[in-house]
Amino acid sequence: MNQKYLVVKDDTKTNIIISEFVELASNEFSPLSDQIYKLTDISKAVKAGPAAVVKAIRSHNFFPPAVTAEKLAVAIEELVNDKEKSSVEVIVDDVRVMNEELDVEVDDLDDDEDIDDLDEILTGDDDLPDDDDDEEDE
Repeated sequence: MNQKYLVVKDDTKTNIIISEFVELASNEFSPLSDQIYKLTDISKAVKAGPAAVVKAIRSHNFFPPAVTAEKLAVAIEELVNDKEKSSVEVIVDDVRVMNEELDVEVDDLDDDEDIDDLDEILTGDDDLPDDDDDEEDE
């Protein structure tokens, strides 16, 4: 599932708004939440480094995972340092990020032995009696 974040300087250039969107269908995003930060606070965090930006944007209502927070920190730094830019978009593929973090490949079921084990697991319950059969006998 893709998530999109739009980081925007408001019209008065006093706030930064992070809008979070979730993908409902292919390239169809629905708004999830908006977080508003004072540009002066975010600028101080940018000067202190990416970890400070992550700390500044996280709250009880908005706590992106580490990989996402790091990407947002880079985008925020770009937005703060470039006076011409008014917005930056960040798209995160949650499935890809989780697979990279866990070092797992989705198509990792190529081995016939794995398939045989899976077949055994799926068909192994056929030998057990159904609970419904016991109730019918009474």
